[in-house]
Amino acid sequence: MGESPDWDYIEVQKVKANRKITLPPDLRSDDEVANFVLDRSELLEHLTPVEGGGQRVVLWYYLMSAGVALLTTADLDKSEYKRWKTSEYIGGNQIVFPQGLNEGYLSYEVTEGDKAVFLAHEEMLEEEPRSVYVLSDDKAYEYLDQAHTDDDDLTETLKQQPAFFGPV
Repeated sequence: MGESPDWDYIEVQKVKANRKITLPPDLRSDDEVANFVLDRSELLEHLTPVEGGGQRVVLWYYLMSAGVALLTTADLDKSEYKRWKTSEYIGGNQIVFPQGLNEGYLSYEVTEGDKAVFLAHEEMLEEEPRSVYVLSDDKAYEYLDQAHTDDDDLTETLKQQPAFFGPV
């Protein structure tokens, strides 16, 4: 995958019970209708089952070559990315990371107590459809090829390293 430019956006959020993650402030608007939160009726495949069954949803894809998840604001028309799931936006700026490791899509799982790492290049957040990678902290350190402890500052570590994925 070669080295890519540095990450322009890095945000780390703690994973709560039932794989709930707070959507970072830069990815949502003040009225809680986030850039990445969609009305299920607007999706072409709105009859696709939604984890949680809600009307406000987030759209998950994954990068096939790396087995990593990303959020997107619309369907991606790129062969290296596959649509994965649609999961419920549960309000309070909370999203749910879908289960998927056992389905063979992801190379990591996100569970309570982990940290979810949101990563993006500038064009990923400015060009349509917008997108952002979402990794576990363990997976991020794996790509950095570094051991770590709970006391490490992952944000600072990521700022000092080249990005391991290019823009979507």
